[in-house]
Amino acid sequence: MPQDTLKVLRHGLVLDATSLRAEPRDVLIENGAIRELGPWGMAAPEGTAPIDARQRLVLPGLINAHTHAHGGLGKGNLGLVLAGHGVGKTPFLVGVALDELIRGGNVLHVAIDQTVAHTRAHYDTLFEELASQAPLEAAAQVHAEVDRRRSIRAVTSASFGAAKLREAAKLQQEMGSPPALVILENFDAARGTRDELLDMKALAQELGAEIWLSAACRGERVDGVPGALAKSRDAFGVILALEPENDGVALRALKDHENPDVSALRVALDPRTLLLTRS
Repeated sequence: MPQDTLKVLRHGLVLDATSLRAEPRDVLIENGAIRELGPWGMAAPEGTAPIDARQRLVLPGLINAHTHAHGGLGKGNLGLVLAGHGVGKTPFLVGVALDELIRGGNVLHVAIDQTVAHTRAHYDTLFEELASQAPLEAAAQVHAEVDRRRSIRAVTSASFGAAKLREAAKLQQEMGSPPALVILENFDAARGTRDELLDMKALAQELGAEIWLSAACRGERVDGVPGALAKSRDAFGVILALEPENDGVALRALKDHENPDVSALRVALDPRTLLLTRS
C-alpha cells in the first residue's frame, strides 16, 4: 500500500459530535477517510505519515439535522429558507453554519443590512446553548476553532450582488480557507434576478460548496416563494419554510430536489434557538 494513503493524527482532541466531548485520541486516516480512532500513541501500520495535532481540535463529522430532508442540500446547490419577519431565519441559518463548523468546514456568512457584531452574537448565543445541553469539555478550544473557520461579511442591500458574493468567496479561497458553506442572510426577494441566482448556483458548483439564502415573507405563513424568486424556483435544490406553530416554530419543506413528496419533512424547532426540539 503506498505510504501516502495512510496518515495518523497524533495527540489531538477529537470532538464526539453526539456527546459534545473532546477526548484525547489519535486518528488513523486511509485515503481521506477515518479508519480507526484510538488512544494517544496507538499502533499504526508501517509507513504511516504522522501529523502532529497537539493543541488542535479534530472534528471528524456530524450529520446536519437541520438540512437533511431526504439527503440534504448537497454541494454545488442553492438552498432557500423562507419566513416572516422575526420568526427566526437568522438563528436557523446560524445553526446550519455551526453544524458545518463543528464538522471542520469553513463558513462564509454574508449578512445583508446587519452588522458583524450582531451576527457574531447569534453564533455566540447558540454555541453557549449547545454547550449547555451536553457536557462540552474544552469548550474554549471548540469555540476558538469555530471562530477561526468562520468569516462574517456585512454588506448593504444597495451594494450587494452576485458579483460581490463571488468576490468574497474567492478571496476566502485565496486565503487558504475555501468555504464549504456560504450563508447569505436577508436576501431581498424582490430584487433577485434569475441571472443572479444562476450565477450563485454556478459559484456553488465552482467552490464545491452549499449556498443557503434566507428571504422574508410578508406574513407569518409561507404561501409560496415570494417576489422575483418565484420565477427562479428551479434554481434551488431545497426550499424550506419556517412558521409559528403553537408555542414553537415548525420547519416545512416546499421543495426537496426532484422528490415529489415533501410532506414527510415537518418537524418542530425550539422557539428560542431554532434547534430541533428534543423528544
